[in-house]
This record gives sequence, C-alpha cells and structure tokens, in this order.
Amino acid sequence: MRYITQQQLDAFMSDRSLLQLIDKDGLIEEINEDAAGEIDGYLRGIYTLPLQEPVDRMLTTICGDIMKFRLHKRRFDKTMPEPVLELYKMAVKKLERIQERKITLSIAGTDTAPDGGSDSGLGTIRYHTPTQKFPNHFTGLDGL
Repeated sequence: MRYITQQQLDAFMSDRSLLQLIDKDGLIEEINEDAAGEIDGYLRGIYTLPLQEPVDRMLTTICGDIMKFRLHKRRFDKTMPEPVLELYKMAVKKLERIQERKITLSIAGTDTAPDGGSDSGLGTIRYHTPTQKFPNHFTGLDGL
C-alpha cells in the first residue's frame, strides 16, 4: 500500500466498519491504488514520483480520507455520510494547495523545495505571492 499502511488505515476506521464496507478480496489494495493515483495526479510535476519512504504524514491523512470516501461511495452512493464527504473535500483542498505550492511536503532524501530552491522548513505551510508580470503603465499611455 502506498502513502498509508494497513495499521494506519485501521486507525482511521475500525475493523468492524472496514468489514462492513469490504465485500471482496483485494478491495483495500484496489481502493488504495485509486487513492494513490488521485494523490499522484496532484503531485505530478511538483515532486519526483514515486515519493521515497517515509512519506509526509499529511499525505497519510489525505490518503486515509480518500480511501474512506471511496469505500463509502461504493456502498452508500446515494446516502453518503456528510462527515465522510466533508473529509474528502478537505483532502482535495489540501491537494490543490500542494499543487499550487502553497503547502510544501517533507520529502525524504531531499533538502530542497519543489521549485529547486533551498528550504529548511519542509513540511510547513508556505505562502507564495506572484510577482508582477507587467511594469506599471506598460501601455505607454502615461499621464492621461
């Protein structure tokens, strides 16, 4: 399993609730691969994939939330529990912020930020303010 271990998944969901949601062998691995693929889609082009172990705990949480959502969606498509749906939406928002480079992950074996610069604060939230693309009054119509 990528991004989350079976033990970590058990911390997200009780064994009883997992058994209620799983109806075939190999489903956990299938759902895990789907969740990892969704995460990789956001990380592609920012980090070198596959990520080295150990992965950032934020990704473990995101993966657990996505897996929980996907397992519930298979069984309760029309009556999705609201807390599960909200956790999934928050996980996707975190992935979007990682993709926008507003959140930087702590990646094993690197001491640089995803943009190539040195970053001693890996695993922390960084805010990026875009630079001005055009000089003031780029139209040449100064003084009008």
